[in-house]
Amino acid sequence: MFLPAAIVMIFTQMTGVIANIIDGVVTSRFLGPDAYSAVSLLGPMVNIILLFASFISIGGQIVCSHKVGTGARDEANAVFSFSILSGALIGAAFVLLCLIAPGVLFRICGVSLSSRPELYTYMLSYLRGYLFGIPAVIMTQVLSPYLVMDNGKHLVSISAMVLCITDIA
Repeated sequence: MFLPAAIVMIFTQMTGVIANIIDGVVTSRFLGPDAYSAVSLLGPMVNIILLFASFISIGGQIVCSHKVGTGARDEANAVFSFSILSGALIGAAFVLLCLIAPGVLFRICGVSLSSRPELYTYMLSYLRGYLFGIPAVIMTQVLSPYLVMDNGKHLVSISAMVLCITDIA
């Protein structure tokens, strides 16, 4: 049971890495070095989003596995529901933050707009495009371990590929 789950999780992580590489190549080649700089400067924001999703995912998976192992199926379902609700709320909060206060996110990422104001439009454009993917990224991260535990390994692989393709698009 462990080996197939590990292969799926490795594949899922690799599609994220591939999407990041493709983002960089496409952005720098077709939009220029300033656009690539702007996307790179927002890397900490993307990592913060993934950090929140990982906390929910890893913690929920451990607690849910324990509950299933002890036969507490209702409690395991409650942990799953809490994880989904938490992921949705965190996704909504990040989308709202991106819409309402992009400057705050830029400062969190360590970007001083006064030193490189020409990057602001690129950063804002990337942020507006990325905010549509935030809920999908969070829910993929949160749901993947549960789907693997529930023998939905193929669905996890397919969702990772779809997420990678939509990221490229």
